[in-house]
Amino acid sequence: MSSLPSERERLISSAVGFLQDPSVETSPLAKRIAFLESKGLTTSEIEEALRRASNLSNTRNLFFSGGYPQSYPVDRNASDWRDWFVMTVMGGGVGYLLINLARKYLIPALKPPTQTELEEAQAQLEQKYDEVSGFLETIRTDTEMIKKEMTQQTEKLGLAMKDVELAVEECLSGEIKRDQSLHTVQQEVEGLRTSIQQMIQSNKEAQTAAMVDLQTELKSLKSLMAARPGPSSSISSLAAVPSSNGIPPRHSSPPNGTGFNSLGIQPQSHSLSESSDARPIGIPKWQLAASGYNTATSNNTQTHDADPNSNQTGLMNR
Repeated sequence: MSSLPSERERLISSAVGFLQDPSVETSPLAKRIAFLESKGLTTSEIEEALRRASNLSNTRNLFFSGGYPQSYPVDRNASDWRDWFVMTVMGGGVGYLLINLARKYLIPALKPPTQTELEEAQAQLEQKYDEVSGFLETIRTDTEMIKKEMTQQTEKLGLAMKDVELAVEECLSGEIKRDQSLHTVQQEVEGLRTSIQQMIQSNKEAQTAAMVDLQTELKSLKSLMAARPGPSSSISSLAAVPSSNGIPPRHSSPPNGTGFNSLGIQPQSHSLSESSDARPIGIPKWQLAASGYNTATSNNTQTHDADPNSNQTGLMNR
């Protein structure tokens, strides 16, 4: 320990002297160590002081071993009255604390409730029960109202769905009827168009046939008139017959030299003038009858040619 400072060495020496004191040797080791620590010694210095004190104690015991009887080692674990005092104080404190806790918490919990407390608890329970009952009644009323509203809405929705289904069915049936009506009208229009075309075609054919017959009659009449001489006035009147049948009138003496020549008939003015003295002027009865029949036929044909829409209107009305 020569390396230690002199001051620390003095502290260790005083600690060794303290440990060698007979009154101190009987005290517990823990207290001696605590006392040395309170004096500012470190752990290593305390161990060094204990080692020196132990060595000096052994040396002294060996030196006086022949003159004194052998002493027994002191029991360092023996309890001192101070230890018992500390233990008693601590035990009393702990016991007092436990007793207070038991009185405050355990005994009231184990103690049966009084009649007043029971009545108060019952009143509180009844109050809570009434509150819960009122709350449940309110919930039940609201649930009934919601259920009724849902039922009414369901009924209204069912009626609305039925109305929608009826409207859809009516729309579908109306669409079907309209399609049928359109199809019927289309068929009627198609038939009417076909009948009108057929009527127009037949009318054209009838007009063409009437014109052909009229031209044939006129040609035959002109041939007869050309073959039979007569006055010029009769020829002029016969030449004017086609104008009443829808044929443009032919002038007896056009300025350009056309007349019966346009129909391919050569006038017989010279022969008529030559034979006028030999035969009386006039038309035989059979020619007059034929001429009257042809005139009526040409008038009917001209009427059809003048108003073809009247026949079509009559057919459409039928």
